[in-house]
Amino acid sequence: MPTTGCGCGPSMAPGSGCSPLALPPEGLHRHCTVVGGPDSHDPQARRRQPTVHRTWSPLLLRPYLWKDFTMTAVLSETPNRLTELVVDLTDTFFFDHALDHIPGMLLFNALLDAAWQSEADSAEAAGVSPPGLAGRLRADVRFTKICELDLPTTLGVAAGGDSWRAAATQSDHVVCTADFDFVHAAPQVYSLGQIVGTEPAVADLVHRHRDANILVGRTHRDADGLCQALLLSAPAGHPLHSTDPDYRTPVEIVEAARQFVISLEHTEYGIAIDTQMLWLSVVMDIPLRIPRSVPITLRHTHREGEGRRATCGMTLVEAVTGAELGTLTFSLCNLSPSRYAQMRGAS
Repeated sequence: MPTTGCGCGPSMAPGSGCSPLALPPEGLHRHCTVVGGPDSHDPQARRRQPTVHRTWSPLLLRPYLWKDFTMTAVLSETPNRLTELVVDLTDTFFFDHALDHIPGMLLFNALLDAAWQSEADSAEAAGVSPPGLAGRLRADVRFTKICELDLPTTLGVAAGGDSWRAAATQSDHVVCTADFDFVHAAPQVYSLGQIVGTEPAVADLVHRHRDANILVGRTHRDADGLCQALLLSAPAGHPLHSTDPDYRTPVEIVEAARQFVISLEHTEYGIAIDTQMLWLSVVMDIPLRIPRSVPITLRHTHREGEGRRATCGMTLVEAVTGAELGTLTFSLCNLSPSRYAQMRGAS
């Protein structure tokens, strides 16, 4: 029976559906069979490797005009472009800590990467330029089933009107869908300035184990009583920083916003620190790139829902001027460790 969702918990992130909760069959076992990783010398862990055209590590988004753009794997030359995801368990960003599934951020990154390649190729064929520095990303991403580590994952992208429709599938089951719209926009004039209070969030509150992966500052309230936190820049040497030292990518922005939501669930809404937070969806309208030199604030706007399921919204704000740059809305499901273990078929 399928389970829905993909999010993040303190030690074994994302999982599945919330209400009603779908349970897998008894005795279901999982083996980590992806490329590399801490258990790569274990014959059980390397029982089957995914078949791919090239052995790339998962890539971060590399928008048009960024250096050395390559796809996760070779795309077939068909209207529905297909590729197979390659997973590298040694990646210190996507696999910040031990997981029992492929994380939602990796799926988001891979589908966005594939959709951007389609956008760039389509623009080149039409003799025009895709959105550049001033472009915007409008996206609706939904996690419909846990993406397992021991199954091949196929990524597909097709044109859908003004947007690109992308999906990740395993064994003919869709695990994630996404609509991406890359929009031309007028150049944004940013204000520079120094902002105090850039201390990173507490690692436990954002469910990160590596300090370098904490991309949001500590939460505080503004004059209107709204919770907010600074969007921190990935440090030098971090995979996100290496992608482009001068600009934040959508992947970096979304990860910071996701961490902000997780921290608020604990500090503002009383969710226990050991809760498994399952990422169900995110809807966004954000810049394609934001200079790292520009201070950016995430400002919480609303939370809806009761019980396990919640929807949380925020605005992306220029910290110096207060100008709104974009919006993000996350849906998630909170499960206790025992409920999550039951859902995953663990003993």
